[in-house]
Amino acid sequence: MNNNLSDDDFWNMLEVAEESVNTQTEKSVSSLKERIDQFSINESKSIEELKMMQARKRKMAAQAITAERKARNHRLFKLGEIVERVLKRNITNEDIGKFETFLTEQEQYDKWLSREMNKDCNYDK
Repeated sequence: MNNNLSDDDFWNMLEVAEESVNTQTEKSVSSLKERIDQFSINESKSIEELKMMQARKRKMAAQAITAERKARNHRLFKLGEIVERVLKRNITNEDIGKFETFLTEQEQYDKWLSREMNKDCNYDK
């Protein structure tokens, strides 16, 4: 092997090597920048998807609350309907107070209503 390179050959080889390294570095940097840009795009999509999922969750929770409220209102209307049918007249605000007093006193006395209502249920007694 000949170790006798001329100065010009040495500098030419060094320049070619430098150009090769610079070209590879530029390609690597360019590739890395493209990958970073792609990650940013994917991150933006993920953030938007997360926001959409959170909005969907809030909407579903609101729908569940609305459904529960409607079911409760329906039960209360049915109770009122039953009381009016038993009394054979429309109830008044005064009747509501009397009914509450009656039920409260009855429960304090012997809990008949609770026993009857919970007889076939899995509620704690």
